Amino acid sequence: MAEVVLTELCKSYEKGRETVHNLNLTVHDKEFMVLVGPSGCGKSTTLRMIAGLEEITSGTISIGGQVVNKLLPKDRDVAMVFQNYALYPHKTVRENLAFSLKLRKTPKEEIARRVAEAAEMLGLNDYLDRLPKQLSGGQRQRVAVGRAIVRNPAVFLFDEPLSNLDAKMRSEMRTELLRLHQRLQCTMIYVTHDQVEAMTMGDRICVMKDGEIQQTAPPMEVYEHPANQFVAGFIGSPPMNFFQGRILVCEGKATCELPGWTFPVQQASCNKGNVIVGIRPEHFELDAPDGLHATIEIIEHLGGESLLRMASPAGELVAKTSQKVAKKPGDSVILSVAPENLRFFTP
Repeated sequence: MAEVVLTELCKSYEKGRETVHNLNLTVHDKEFMVLVGPSGCGKSTTLRMIAGLEEITSGTISIGGQVVNKLLPKDRDVAMVFQNYALYPHKTVRENLAFSLKLRKTPKEEIARRVAEAAEMLGLNDYLDRLPKQLSGGQRQRVAVGRAIVRNPAVFLFDEPLSNLDAKMRSEMRTELLRLHQRLQCTMIYVTHDQVEAMTMGDRICVMKDGEIQQTAPPMEVYEHPANQFVAGFIGSPPMNFFQGRILVCEGKATCELPGWTFPVQQASCNKGNVIVGIRPEHFELDAPDGLHATIEIIEHLGGESLLRMASPAGELVAKTSQKVAKKPGDSVILSVAPENLRFFTP
């Protein structure tokens, strides 16, 4: 078992500045957990505390049922892959892969076997005698991952490992890491600020803000049922549209009023009074018979879909459509949304 449990975990720096507040999180055995959030939210600090690279201020960390607060990083049975690869530039790929095993005085035959297995798994057989400077960014990242694999740890920790790669290589490496997880059947904790990586990779994602967990759930549950306005705005590309509205109840029927648009709502889904109305860009229906009047300002064609940036009495908004757009900037449209696709948040 390699379950990771964080209990009331806190991290404070000088002058009482706290970056992680009372974090409670359980990462199940063999789970791929993604910590996601904006820069400075505490996700990398949390990962470094799990690894033992940062001292915790209070709380406990347990790995496989054992509290590891006072254990050195080398004794925690974890392996970490860093953003900057952290390879030894004067050592070959083979020597980089074998280095940690040599430090542990692993027998030479065992080192050779593990290095060969990792190289085969990551497609590095043709590069074993090259130096890091002779490799591409994606190949260097594979070596960094391979160096973690040869240790056969209970838990893999990834700290934004793909952020230095171009878009195509990032997509390919995401797929490789998922295949690796399926093959190794091990616990992985992955830190990123990229919500696309979070949505496509995690069994569950943990959304963080200002050192606190906002929501932990499977990716589609977070997307379809965000816990609050921050989660709704952070997860999704383009982000959710938000409008200031007001709920009115008359003769048992509830309606929501936005500037230039009034529509019925289920009274159970919201509270009476001022609300924030959230609508995903893909949930807008164009050219509806009745709804919100808007004017197209910019059209962004993305191949299989288009983004329409518009101005309306309720405020600026973005709509996404997979249909061929036969309109141009300056055209007027009428927008509507199915009631089940509306989200309401407390102002």
